Amino acid sequence: MPSFSARSIARLQGVHKKLVELALTVVKHFDCTVQEGGGARTLEEQRAKVLAGLSQTLDSKHVVTPERPKAEAMDLAPYPVRWPKWPKLPSGMTAEMRSELDTYVDEVARWHYFGGYVLGTADQLGITLRWGGDWSGTRDPKDNKFDDWGHFELADPL
Repeated sequence: MPSFSARSIARLQGVHKKLVELALTVVKHFDCTVQEGGGARTLEEQRAKVLAGLSQTLDSKHVVTPERPKAEAMDLAPYPVRWPKWPKLPSGMTAEMRSELDTYVDEVARWHYFGGYVLGTADQLGITLRWGGDWSGTRDPKDNKFDDWGHFELADPL
């Protein structure tokens, strides 16, 4: 049975207890890791993420404030971590290009499978999440304008 490394456990410090419970449940059945900077952040750390193009808002649920004493977001990644890279595909695809495209499609599918697993586990635990692979929550990722497949946050109450 998989488990988190000491590094992943440390990255969950300062994260809301519901998300910690979720992460500890997910890792029992799906080998994953808490990404660097994937838990609680300062506003300065979040600003750096925005400048690097890794986030689009300073008002992130990762940021701990007096009003939000625990991070309400975490970043998990299926292990081993492989980020899909969109291949350069000029006209007239060669076998090598097709292989690159197949690898991309396989990796995107793996991230979506993982996202669905985390969402399903959260549902079983009674935790309502918002996922960076489907910000709108429509279960149709085609309307996503910014993919953040490893991002999971507590949904705002309705």
